Amino acid sequence: MYKTPRKMHPYLFVWICLLTCCGVVVVVVVVVVVVVVVVVVSVVVVVVVIVVVMSIWDYPVSPRDQKF
Repeated sequence: MYKTPRKMHPYLFVWICLLTCCGVVVVVVVVVVVVVVVVVVSVVVVVVVIVVVMSIWDYPVSPRDQKF
């Protein structure tokens, strides 16, 4: 996208490319991990809330699950 200065060493340019690629990979991995963690936490929270509400209301999920 931009012209490489002639003074710049070729290996330096390669290292910059490698670091940029590694940075992109790291960012993608971090984003994926964060999304997975958020989804798991939200699912756990929803399940816990449902269980707590069910236990407070003492509302059976189905006749089979009725304890009384």
